[in-house]
Amino acid sequence: MRRRRLALAVAAAALIGAELAARVVFDFPLYGADSEVGYWPLPNQHGAFLLNNDWAFNEHSLGVAERFRPSAKVDVLLVGDSLVYGGNGLRQADKLGPLLESKTGWQVWPAGAGSWGLQNELAFLRRHPDLVEGADVIAFVVNSGDFAQPSVWTSALTHPRERPALYLPYLFERYVLHQETEGKPATGEVPFPVPQRDVLGDWNAFVRVANKPVVAIAYSAQAESGGGCDWIPPEFKQAGAWTCYDGLAQVGKGGFRDPIHPTPLGNKALAKRLEVAISALRAPAP
Repeated sequence: MRRRRLALAVAAAALIGAELAARVVFDFPLYGADSEVGYWPLPNQHGAFLLNNDWAFNEHSLGVAERFRPSAKVDVLLVGDSLVYGGNGLRQADKLGPLLESKTGWQVWPAGAGSWGLQNELAFLRRHPDLVEGADVIAFVVNSGDFAQPSVWTSALTHPRERPALYLPYLFERYVLHQETEGKPATGEVPFPVPQRDVLGDWNAFVRVANKPVVAIAYSAQAESGGGCDWIPPEFKQAGAWTCYDGLAQVGKGGFRDPIHPTPLGNKALAKRLEVAISALRAPAP
């Protein structure tokens, strides 16, 4: 009996230790959600996933630690989905916005979330007009899925809104069972439905009223390489300065960590294309 109690005590201590360690090691950002934007990283948070991959969001949910203050440099508002967001798998310095900033000396303000569509992005910018007003250039990174229906909040596994009561069961479900959604469910009810809008009308209106240069980088996945970004709806190219980017042709498979998301090497090449496209709009020199 005594040995059994001792074994139970040791097991309980091990579980408690594992739970506490998981809370430190698996430090991930939290999200807000509604029926307009869909979801977004909550403001004023920072941490490090796996103790190494640091992340930060400022008071406007932009993916930087610094407060948003237009500077004397070229202020670039960089907008997109996970290509801009970066995710838990990258260090802050290896994400697209910080790489573009370090390469150019511009002030880059990344606004993004995993699986956002163009409608989500434009809704976020309508909610934060001061970001648009304070930027010198607005750059979108767009992929072929961004013209479809908006993303909606569906799962605490992909976009947690609060810390789980117990980390170990949550992590087992998220990373072992892989019961995740992609933000765009085909069927079923969702807690925060986002009505479909006229995305083309919203895009044209945004470019018209932004009153500053708007560049759109059309980013091709590996399977779309060589197609010349023929997936861009022609009517969208009537507004904004569109540039095609083929990462597989630029840097090969080493530029990808999966069929679409770039490695740090891929982000460096994408940052270079952004630099060229933004400079072509004759942004003020830093």
